Amino acid sequence: CDAANHYCVNGLTTSVELDNFYHREETIVPSVPNELDTQHKSFRRCRWLIRIRTSSTWKSLQIVIQTTPDEHVAVKENETARKDLTIVSQEDAFVATRGLFRLYPLRQRNFFTNTIEWDPKIQSRTPIRLRYLIPIPGICNNDMLSFNGSCYAVTAFKQNLTEALSTIAGDIELASFASMAEINEFVAANIARKSEYPYRRPLNLSQPLRLGMFLGSDGQDQTVSILTRGNSSAGCSLEPVSKLKKFKISNTAVGPCGHISLDVTDKALVEFGSCDASILALIKFPQVARSDTRKRIISRFCPEIIPKVLSMEKDAYPLQAGGMLRNQTKRYPEENRAGIW
Repeated sequence: CDAANHYCVNGLTTSVELDNFYHREETIVPSVPNELDTQHKSFRRCRWLIRIRTSSTWKSLQIVIQTTPDEHVAVKENETARKDLTIVSQEDAFVATRGLFRLYPLRQRNFFTNTIEWDPKIQSRTPIRLRYLIPIPGICNNDMLSFNGSCYAVTAFKQNLTEALSTIAGDIELASFASMAEINEFVAANIARKSEYPYRRPLNLSQPLRLGMFLGSDGQDQTVSILTRGNSSAGCSLEPVSKLKKFKISNTAVGPCGHISLDVTDKALVEFGSCDASILALIKFPQVARSDTRKRIISRFCPEIIPKVLSMEKDAYPLQAGGMLRNQTKRYPEENRAGIW
């Protein structure tokens, strides 16, 4: 079922229901449609109550909460503040920031309250929409890939490493791969989507997508580490890939942070560049809720790793004047690619 857009009804509460059969995806749009004259707009007070009805299989289901861009929102030059959409659930309260991607295990009764208030004459709202989605085990969703028991998705906003790790929460992680063979299987499964029922569009891998993979500290020791998390949200570490002989790493790395992309022949490239580059990310989460998922809800994904990786980049890949890494441009030119192939 396609997602429905639920706009603001000023001063009232809009009730939105999801279930795991007919209405699996709904989108909150914090604006009043068809109003162009800001001079005659009154103060806005919008509220949505999200209720989720599930069947007897609810214990294995999860819900994704994700922000997506709203291109119809213009930023005012003289605005006094930008107002954010806030969400309150049974577990916590948070702001719907750019790049937000959260995963919650479903309860027997689930609700989320969304609120925003702003004066259109002097303020604007954050240009985002809020998406609620119940992934289907074994299928995930039309814009996600089911692979090896996980759902893979591409984030909606370009971010650097710090921003990317600060906006995902729950049982979600930056995607990583243990071997070139696994990468090739992933790419093949993605390409096959368009020719296998239910005939979905493949994920766009032609653009650089951030991974949870990092190159060894001196850039030449052929050590690739994967960002992992233990059974609780506090246990994050960089674990070396066990079978390094399956990777071939060039000596022209310009940074420790890995990203994946496809060339014109659909050949997978895993390259390493600056952690400060703003790119989309490839993330994954389990298709079925794990028993310890609720422990991971409130905490961000591995925030303590950020200073460690940034310190590694500063020490191993010195900066030139202007803050650019040596031999690096933001377009990742062919001669500066440092990859696994």
